[in-house]
Amino acid sequence: MLLAAAGKEDCWQSPSDVECLEAQECEDLMVVQLLQTKYQVSKRPVDSPREILSGSRLPAELHSVDAAPKLQRRKTDIEELDVDKVNSQSDKLHQDESELNMLSDSFHKIYQTESVESLQASLDKRGLAYTHMPCTFGHTVEKEGLELSSKNVTAWLKVWNSFHATSEARALQDMQSAVPPDAPMWGMMDPALRSISSESKCHMYYTPPKLWPTSMGQHYYGGKTAFTLLRDPYDRAVNDFRAQVYGLDSVFSMSCRQNTSNREGHLERESEQYRTWYRTCDVNAYLKAELRKVAAGDRYRADCHFLPQAEYLENPFANTTIVLDNRKIPSAFNDLMTEYGYNNVRMSNSIHNFVCNNISAYSLDQEAKELIKEVYEKDFDELCSRFGYCDSDEITCLEQIPDMCGGKPGVVQKTSEEGRDVRPNGFPKWPCGKPGAPS
Repeated sequence: MLLAAAGKEDCWQSPSDVECLEAQECEDLMVVQLLQTKYQVSKRPVDSPREILSGSRLPAELHSVDAAPKLQRRKTDIEELDVDKVNSQSDKLHQDESELNMLSDSFHKIYQTESVESLQASLDKRGLAYTHMPCTFGHTVEKEGLELSSKNVTAWLKVWNSFHATSEARALQDMQSAVPPDAPMWGMMDPALRSISSESKCHMYYTPPKLWPTSMGQHYYGGKTAFTLLRDPYDRAVNDFRAQVYGLDSVFSMSCRQNTSNREGHLERESEQYRTWYRTCDVNAYLKAELRKVAAGDRYRADCHFLPQAEYLENPFANTTIVLDNRKIPSAFNDLMTEYGYNNVRMSNSIHNFVCNNISAYSLDQEAKELIKEVYEKDFDELCSRFGYCDSDEITCLEQIPDMCGGKPGVVQKTSEEGRDVRPNGFPKWPCGKPGAPS
């Protein structure tokens, strides 16, 4: 299930437990209350000619009306009626023909006006597709895109069920029944992207678009503008380690670090040495071990979580890619949603780490930082060219998000009590096992 209610840890294993789903604590946990305003442009079909003639806007995909089937049905009905009814139906037929002719004329007039050109532009502006670079608040973006209220437990259960469906078709059916018709299914929320890439051996939603099959790239990005978030490499590396310590990739997929290690054959990541690093929050030892393997050629390990972000900016399918400054989350994301007409999509909170809260990029030693510079050289170049952050020695953290700056000089952490659990009430304690525990 989405999240287990406080004191009901068994609910985590039993998504059908209604008592758990309806618990008050479910409102605090994974999803955030979103704005409930409607889209400015509707894509629903036109119900009648009168709807257009009275001034209603047309969907962009509706360009003509084929009146022949309707007229043929009318003529068949007339032949089967008596004379009086034939006269009546004949009058109705002529009225329908006249109305349809007026509708056809209206189509031509409307599509030549500035108002419809503006409508078309508005529809095009909603055509965003998210590129998920691991550990850049991607799961938050994917979740917010669904436009679901935290109180809509029934819908969230359908989303959860979609990740455990027996087929992609059933997963898509679950998703479509859960979310509004025009809600974007970004990243892992699109069932087509939940498979494993034959190129990277990572989940498709974590795989750079340039490695996608053409059919999948066209399905997801075709005719759209991609967007993504670019994060400081030091900050990203430390927070990815914190995510590995907790072990759970997503509360929807329920995929654990151990599952990935087994699938990839990287069992050393579950060895006693690594478990010690997880248990003691030894980010430096972990990154030195992992980044040396990455630098030696094992680029796709850990479900592509060590890939440079620059790899994701090469996209042969999207019209273009908008790169947002991760330092300015959530405002950078919210501003983009407003600009492109996603009026129900807002990041008012974020899914982030709840363990090893005493560390951040400020905890890195010099050797670890040098390895990060080597592996992520292109990411530092991107930060410089796009945002003017050209000091590759600069250490940053996201102070606007709780528990992201442990160890920063002068910052008093609200999690400074040793062993304090700062997760929201009901958040699953250790769905993948406690850090350092045997697999």
